[in-house]
Amino acid sequence: MGLAASFTDTLRKVALTAQRAGVRAIRALGTLLSVPMLNAVTWLPAAVWALIEFRTDRKAFRAWSRFPPKWHPHCALFTFVQTIGFAHARLVYLWPDRLTQPRWLKRCRLQAKFDLKKLLESDRPIIFVSLHFGPFRSLPYWLRAHGIPTTTLVGKPVSKQSAWIDRLSLPLNVPVLTCVEDMRSIRKSIIGRRRLLFLSDVGRGKLVPVPFEDDQIFWMATGAIRLAASTGALLVPCLITGNKGLWNFIIHFGSAVPAEHLQEKPDLPAAANHLFQEMLPVLRQHPEQCRHRLLHCITSSSIVTQPDTGLIGTPEPSPI
Repeated sequence: MGLAASFTDTLRKVALTAQRAGVRAIRALGTLLSVPMLNAVTWLPAAVWALIEFRTDRKAFRAWSRFPPKWHPHCALFTFVQTIGFAHARLVYLWPDRLTQPRWLKRCRLQAKFDLKKLLESDRPIIFVSLHFGPFRSLPYWLRAHGIPTTTLVGKPVSKQSAWIDRLSLPLNVPVLTCVEDMRSIRKSIIGRRRLLFLSDVGRGKLVPVPFEDDQIFWMATGAIRLAASTGALLVPCLITGNKGLWNFIIHFGSAVPAEHLQEKPDLPAAANHLFQEMLPVLRQHPEQCRHRLLHCITSSSIVTQPDTGLIGTPEPSPI
């Protein structure tokens, strides 16, 4: 038994070393090639990665029936985006220290119907609320590249692989990821005017139903709402979309939740409804970018029970 455990541990270390060597090799290409050329040469490794993942994980395709009837994307487009497209988009954050360079930064633009600069200059802390949608794993890195240092809450302790690459993301004194279990540290950081990023379709904790599309319900986690109410933070919805596998991204910001919904005893249904309604136009426009965790939080209005959290699983702690 001890020999088997030792052998398994050795294999794990070898795999980690090989993974880091591969990451370093791809990162080295970033200094030699232009971004368009780098975009082109990384399609093959992205396709191989997507094929490996597809053989072991087909959750997105099993969630197809969860789409609202009006949302069903074209099957071929959905398949491409969910496999090769997202795998290719994921490679972007192998260069978290270079995303601030103009040649990279122009690949991601911020879009809001209000004065985003004024909101970001506010003295109040900000909690961003997003979903498992689009290339969501790159969202905190692009926010940081645009001068919005953000820490994302994840369900499990941060892995060594993720911590290794995250140490390259500026500013170094603001962690990219932190475990949701460390609420004392989270509360202290938000009071200290830091920016946090919550994913509200995790299917755990206290959930509230948000009706939409006549006969559909989205079940939203309320942790971000309750934290904003208790700390006086602004609560701002945001989503990131990718251009069908190309390295062109847009971060969409919705208007902040009105203060009357975030009193000492927050109006959870009203706040959740505001957040989801602000995200809904983007979801309708790009349904092929809905991830399985998001789709599993959608039920028919005839089903009044919460979604099966076993189908959703625990959010990944690592983007690598």
